Formats: sequence, structure tokens, C-alpha cells
Amino acid sequence: FYCIVQSDLFQLTTYKRRIPMRYSMCFIKPEAMKQRFEIYKMLRAGGLQVTSYVIKAMPEWALDEFYQDSFGGNEALRKAILYHMRLQECNFLSLRANNIVEILPRVCGLSTNPNECEEGTVRARFSNKVPKIINEKTLYWHNAIHRPKNEAETAKDVGILERIISSA
Repeated sequence: FYCIVQSDLFQLTTYKRRIPMRYSMCFIKPEAMKQRFEIYKMLRAGGLQVTSYVIKAMPEWALDEFYQDSFGGNEALRKAILYHMRLQECNFLSLRANNIVEILPRVCGLSTNPNECEEGTVRARFSNKVPKIINEKTLYWHNAIHRPKNEAETAKDVGILERIISSA
């Protein structure tokens, strides 16, 4: 199924026929906040429209929901990301474009490792190229921007964004 977001309230509607996803979200992480206006330009140049945004520190509940698959029981990684995201503000963005699930990764970068991203992407331009070492098995990339990986994650992340915006 595809989810289509209706209105600015992010009400999700499920359709049985295939309709290309047109709405998504991303957030600019603290390490890239000084470059957020340049990132806005990159998003627009890539065919994405910013429909709304909010700037605030990451709520702990939202961090757990955005990154639930990433932690894998690794409490040290969770604490490092929480510490990073709670001390400074993030810029949460609502986005619109046709085929957004295909466009957003091309603009932001395909990999979480910015060294593996194509030149000219948000992660290649604005990320810290040296990871933070959490422990001998865990690296954390300060990669400038979070974006959903696929349609299911897009639907989940848009729901989280609605709650962040409504709590602002």
C-alpha cells in the first residue's frame, strides 16, 4: 500500500491501488543546523517542497521511535544519540514531491556513512566525515540529516513528525 498525507494535519489514508507517495519528512541534525538554509536550497533544487517545519530539541520518545531499528539493544549508542540530539536543536521538515521516496535519498545521500555518499548530497557536503566511536563495535556518524529509507518508514516517520509539531 501507499500512504498519502492529506492536509497539513498529516492524516494518513491507506489506498489499495498504487499511488506514488508524495509526502515525507526529514530532520536536519544539530551538526548541520548552521547550514540549514543551504540544505533548504538543496532540497528545493532536488524537486522537494518544504511545506512546514519546526525547530526544537529531539524529544526522547521521538528518538526512540525514529531509531528503534538502529539501536538493536545497544544502550551506549542510544545514549550517545540522545545526548547529541537533546543538547541542541534539530530542524524537523515536512516535505512534498511526486515520487518523494525516490527523490529524498538522492538529495540527502544513500548511505548513513557520509564518506560513501555521492558528491553534492546533503550528507556528503555537511556531515562530519569521522565517526564518533561509541565502543569497539559501534560507530555513530554525525551525518547531517535523517530521512526515511522506504515507504513503510516514511509513513511511520510522518506520524512521529505530526506528534512533534503538535507538541511544539
